[in-house]
Amino acid sequence: STPYLQPLGRTFVNGSVQFVTQSVSIQPIAALCYNALPVQLIASPAGGVFSGSQAVSAQGEFNPALAGAGTHVINYSYTTAGCTFNATRSVVVLPRPQVSAGADQSICPSTPTSLSATGGVSYLWSTGATTQTIVVSPGTTTSYSVLVTDAAGCSARDTEVVS
Repeated sequence: STPYLQPLGRTFVNGSVQFVTQSVSIQPIAALCYNALPVQLIASPAGGVFSGSQAVSAQGEFNPALAGAGTHVINYSYTTAGCTFNATRSVVVLPRPQVSAGADQSICPSTPTSLSATGGVSYLWSTGATTQTIVVSPGTTTSYSVLVTDAAGCSARDTEVVS
C-alpha cells in the first residue's frame, strides 16, 4: 500500500474520504474559593487529556489552592480515528476574603472591650459568638480568632490579642 498523510478531521476508508466529527466538551463548574479542595473536571467523551494550567492534572483534577485567584483556561483534547478535537473551559478561583479582627488591644484586666470583625456576611468567633462585634473582658492576655465568610461562601480567619 502507498503511505499517505491523513488530514485533520478526515479519515480514509476503502479509498474514500470520510469526515470524522466529534463533539467534545468540559462540563461547567461554579466559581471555587481560593482554599477549596481539588475538584475533578468532567469532560465528554472520556479518555482525553486536560492541560492549560499548572493547577490541572492530565486526568482533570483541578486544584484551586495551586491555581490562585483569577480565571484559568483549561483545555481538553480528545483523539479518535487519528483526529484530535479540543474544548476549553474557564474556571474561576475566588480570592481570599479581606478579613480583619482589628488591631491588638491592651486593656486593664477584666475591663470590657469590643472586638469587631470586617470583610464578610457571617462571623464565627472563638468564643462561639456569631455576631460581627463581641464584648470581652479577659483577666489575662487572650487571643480571639474569628472565621469570616463572604457573600460568595469563601472564608478566612484573623486573630486579635487582648492583653
